Amino acid sequence: DMGGESRVRSTRCNIQWIALTAARAMLRQAIRVAALGTRIAPRPPCALPQVRSFAGAVTKADEKAVRPFKGASRSEPEMEYIPEPSMFYMICLFSAPVAFHFWFLTKFV
Repeated sequence: DMGGESRVRSTRCNIQWIALTAARAMLRQAIRVAALGTRIAPRPPCALPQVRSFAGAVTKADEKAVRPFKGASRSEPEMEYIPEPSMFYMICLFSAPVAFHFWFLTKFV
């Protein structure tokens, strides 16, 4: 039947046309956003509260860290210095949920 074949071909062409139109619209929008971004002056950084959200395991031995500047860094001298957490601490932190999922929650599947 020739009618069925032409319907399939026309549907295929419609899908290709729709995809091409969508691609053009997205490209047009991307170019518009890129052009607008070059005209807008950059905003000054907003004032964030001077609090660190994660501190890790801080011990007395960590206070002996030798640094040539006061505070968290040269650019943030008023913030307190918090050393990076140890690798063992981070491994435990990330592996605890995985261990819980694979050793405990699999009993209920």
